Amino acid sequence: MITPQDPGSAPTGYEPGTPPYPPPDPMGYPPPPGPTGYMPPPPPPPRSNRGTWIRAAILLVIVAVIVGGFILFRDRLSNDVTSLAPGECFDEPTAEETITDIQRQPCNEPHDAEVIAALTHPADPSAAYPVVSGFDDYIRENCVPIFESYTGRTFPTETELDLGYFRPTLAGWGEGDRGFSCYLSRSDGQKLTASLRGMGASPLP
Repeated sequence: MITPQDPGSAPTGYEPGTPPYPPPDPMGYPPPPGPTGYMPPPPPPPRSNRGTWIRAAILLVIVAVIVGGFILFRDRLSNDVTSLAPGECFDEPTAEETITDIQRQPCNEPHDAEVIAALTHPADPSAAYPVVSGFDDYIRENCVPIFESYTGRTFPTETELDLGYFRPTLAGWGEGDRGFSCYLSRSDGQKLTASLRGMGASPLP
């Protein structure tokens, strides 16, 4: 016969004959908390800026190539006639009423003309368009002295070189264009093959 156990002698909260706590882990320490076999994922690696730096470097190379190409080949570019600068050489355009673009050429290669001056007419923005003789007077007063200092030759006795110039159109003058470019070319229409700067009495190149 099994004698009923005295209720007062059993610890509260568990059945008689069962241990009050779970048995220890065989390895001697309690199991880890949470579901068995679960480990939190590792933190993501820090984001690398390598791709951003590579793209920026490529962009800088492209810009450098474009700018360098413009500098290296500027003397071969066809560009706005108003951008001509002293010392640049070009081929004279065919006879046109309005000239917008000009073909530059290296001065050490065959070309038609060489720029000696880039001027800005001092006329007021509201000034009327000058007659052709008015332009000629302006060129004579400003470009002839530059011709002599640029070439080392005397203009009144010059027979081998012609002095020409580009002037604003009527429409351009009305919009405020006051730019003039003076240039030299051979009187016989032949090509030049070198700069005229400081040539003095030397034969034409």
